[in-house]
Amino acid sequence: MRILPIGLFLLVLVGSNIAIAQNKFIRVDNVPVTESGAQITNPWAGGLNNAHFGKVDLNDDGTRDLVVFERSDAELMTFINNGNSGQVSFSYAHEYEQHLPDVTGWMKIRDINCDGINDILTSKNTNNAGVYPGAYNSNGEIQFTADGVLEKDGITGVSPIYVNPQNVPACKDINNDGDLDLLTYDQIDNSFIIYLENQSMELTGTCGDTVIYEVVDECWANIYESGLSRKATIKDSCSTLTPKTNQGAAHAGASMVAFDEDGDNVQDLLMGSLSFNSINRLKNEGTPDTAEIMAQDTLFPSYDRSVDLPYFPVPFHMDVDNDGVDDLLVSTNAANGSRNYACVSYYKNTGTMSNQTFTWQTDTFLTQNMLDFGEGAYPAFIDYNDDGKQDIVIGNSGYFSSTSSFISKLALLENTTTNGNLSFELVTRDFSGLGSLNQKNLTPTFGDIDDDGQKEMITGNEDGTLILFDNTGSQGNASFSLQNANYKGIDVGQFSAPFLYDANSDGLLDLIIGRKQGNLLYFENIGTASPPDFNSSATNNTLGEVDVRQPGFIEGYSRPQVTKLDATAQPYLLVGAKAGYVHLYEFDRDSLTSGAFPEITDQLTQTDHGERVQAAVADLNGDQDREMIIGNYRGGLKLFSQSDSIGIGIKDQSVSTFDLSLFPNPAEEQITIRFSKADQDQKTIIKMFNTRGKAADIPSGLFFVRIQKGGKQATRKVILR
Repeated sequence: MRILPIGLFLLVLVGSNIAIAQNKFIRVDNVPVTESGAQITNPWAGGLNNAHFGKVDLNDDGTRDLVVFERSDAELMTFINNGNSGQVSFSYAHEYEQHLPDVTGWMKIRDINCDGINDILTSKNTNNAGVYPGAYNSNGEIQFTADGVLEKDGITGVSPIYVNPQNVPACKDINNDGDLDLLTYDQIDNSFIIYLENQSMELTGTCGDTVIYEVVDECWANIYESGLSRKATIKDSCSTLTPKTNQGAAHAGASMVAFDEDGDNVQDLLMGSLSFNSINRLKNEGTPDTAEIMAQDTLFPSYDRSVDLPYFPVPFHMDVDNDGVDDLLVSTNAANGSRNYACVSYYKNTGTMSNQTFTWQTDTFLTQNMLDFGEGAYPAFIDYNDDGKQDIVIGNSGYFSSTSSFISKLALLENTTTNGNLSFELVTRDFSGLGSLNQKNLTPTFGDIDDDGQKEMITGNEDGTLILFDNTGSQGNASFSLQNANYKGIDVGQFSAPFLYDANSDGLLDLIIGRKQGNLLYFENIGTASPPDFNSSATNNTLGEVDVRQPGFIEGYSRPQVTKLDATAQPYLLVGAKAGYVHLYEFDRDSLTSGAFPEITDQLTQTDHGERVQAAVADLNGDQDREMIIGNYRGGLKLFSQSDSIGIGIKDQSVSTFDLSLFPNPAEEQITIRFSKADQDQKTIIKMFNTRGKAADIPSGLFFVRIQKGGKQATRKVILR
């Protein structure tokens, strides 16, 4: 089709991609946060729930830094090691994360090819062991390249090495020949240990030239670990490598680390099990070629403070404090139902490498220096102290309690910005004492719904209903108390995520609610300024036809916010999703009861941020640029800021910055565009795109035509036949 402009000289960009400024929010890690007067050193790292740890020199400065794999959402985090000898000091440095590969299931960092640079071992193709060799780019930054799966040579030929992705194998030089071997669990019962010997030295006489493994023992050390007892069966006959008839189903999950506890040149084991909170130490009194377990410590280290991490503890053996001896970190491996705040135990090795003694230091390794709110982090803005600055209230799914349940609380981050320098103080992790309500998945939104001059709070929860809280605090000190535990009888199914917004511009705050299914529901406020009123059934249960589920998934966990992103009056809809992306839509008031909101992008920052994310946007320091807080399911926050106004929008505006008309409409072969001659010295840009914000070959259907000129813009819908 043809587009015929009338008026000034125009730059026609029909058929090119829409200029979506996806990079206009940039990651910011250096905004300070304090708690009780002390600075939180890594506040915006994003939290931890089920962490795996490994060390590699990220910046080629000769010091091994820390890489963290968060198993619950497959996120990787990088920390620079700033510690001197005997000092634990890691600073979050997200810029190295872009060089890391996709990691799933489990992670070990070892120099598997003996080139002096650590590599990443992880699950690949669902249940195989894979490796990503490390190397340095021209900037001295670590990067990893795909090198396929690790393989073993057997009677039937070469085949991938099986590792159940729920397990964590051991990678150590078992036979002391100079290359790294593997200990994994068997495929049938998940309870016998298979010893895979690295054949590099045997085949080539050097380490790393040819990395191929051979199964040399299908029941290493003659032990059987059923998962039904803290104690493993030692001196087992291993007569049949099939499930024991009296043991029931195969063992569900196990982890292990090989280490030489007493310097006798044979590898001992630390083992964790899905069934227990503890670690078992198995003492090897055999030889490098013939392992023989003779003693166990089922509550290791029983001589100090035993590991107690619900559920499924997984150990990591590495030098944490730079004193030259390896320490012990223990995390949880169960992605759901495990401890989610004090979830990493650090034991300092107060002995030597030939006489290792582990002394408990903390259960909050790394997390004590993060903003970490247990499981889930759902930010919302309110100026709780009336100082003109937007503070942040963070809801969550809950903190793991001693009764193995979850209790949701609200945290309060006070905006302490001075002279435009953004900063926060963590005031409390239980704002208004709402933890006593024993709720799950409290997701807050704020607004003055009864015209009393104070903002009320409505929260969603796990059961899909809404809870209304009245602001009973004094001026400049907001505080909330329960008013209605089932507000207006609204029930959206599960995991309600409400947002208060005057959607139809009638002066009353309406409700837009996300839910587990991934769509949005619109509830129009049919009351007055005081009192408000809502029907229990939605005005539109498919608002904007938004659906943030990934293909093939039945869950989306939509979490909405409507906000301004630029200097125009145009509102935008941000929707967080289970997959970790923030979707951005044009908020079209003409489509409140039916029709689709144009989707501008399904990846606002071009990356995922974990799982079940929620975004909130506001100008937090008064510089006219917006900041964006993204919360994730592991309880952490990430902070972003605009580099400049993003200036996007695809709304058929009823009031535009200049006159724009299209005719005929609907159109077939030709469209004529007419607009005013304002700002004649400015270049004019025409763009045309579909309802998803994409340029297209212009088939039939609903499209948008936009004119941009001198910082102003106008957009109109057009139907093509």
